[in-house]
Amino acid sequence: MKKYTLTEEHKSKIPDWNKRWIENAMSCKKMENEDRNKMIDAVNGMYDAAKLPRPKHIVFVPSPLVLALAGSFAAAIWYCYHNPKFIGSIHGDEATREATRSATYAATGAATEAATEAATYAATEAAT
Repeated sequence: MKKYTLTEEHKSKIPDWNKRWIENAMSCKKMENEDRNKMIDAVNGMYDAAKLPRPKHIVFVPSPLVLALAGSFAAAIWYCYHNPKFIGSIHGDEATREATRSATYAATGAATEAATEAATYAATEAAT
């Protein structure tokens, strides 16, 4: 059973819709307060629809890199909080401790460098 067929009018609008959504997907425009409020409403709406408690915190970050780093650290902290014996096992192994220290310094250095570069660029852009 055929449920729906695009009309010629609908088909003629496809290129415009393609362009609109590709531009949206590729946009690097900063999120504004209105966008954040809509996002908070959408997230809370999904939790409400699923009959789950709303999240305590919804965090917005300035870039995908910050999201990757912050998400990774948050997951590690959450895991360690809920598995306290894991921390004890790390402290007993010098190689693991050194690898963890090196990874932490590398990630922190990358995040700091990215944040500093973004702040410097923004300040320079605002001043000129």
